[in-house]
Amino acid sequence: MDLSTIINGLTVTVIGVLTVFGVLAVLVIILYGLRYVYIREKTGKELEKTEIKEEQPRPKEFRIIEKTTQKQIHDPQLVSIITAAVLMFNEYKKERLKKYDIFRDLPELSRILGLVGIAFKAELVVSIGGKDQKVTVEEIPGNGYRVKIGNKEYIAQINVSG
Repeated sequence: MDLSTIINGLTVTVIGVLTVFGVLAVLVIILYGLRYVYIREKTGKELEKTEIKEEQPRPKEFRIIEKTTQKQIHDPQLVSIITAAVLMFNEYKKERLKKYDIFRDLPELSRILGLVGIAFKAELVVSIGGKDQKVTVEEIPGNGYRVKIGNKEYIAQINVSG
């Protein structure tokens, strides 16, 4: 192997690498251009004009099961605490995702986060009837929530119609 063969090989390698990165740079420029064409940043006035308030779909079914005994819970105070915790958790999740442009423009994408392994967990304080309860809420696949109050865990499943 002589010096000219080595230099020729290095030249071909450098040209190949520069070609690949050149093509990638052109693709990045095209994608950024398309982003500004299709996803326009809206000003405050445009946002007020186009924003439509959607009516919140009502839960069709709401089941709460105690994890240790696998029995459904019918205690109204406990159901209200868990329901308030789940609603607060959903509001927390919405506020956290609002800072990303993609979720602001397409909020329905937040439903598929569980499929890619992204789950939210929050520690909340729920106050009902003057009593503060420390509650931990965690998402589980299938429209479910794992709610921990004190040392007891509950599974809340919500099926929404609409």
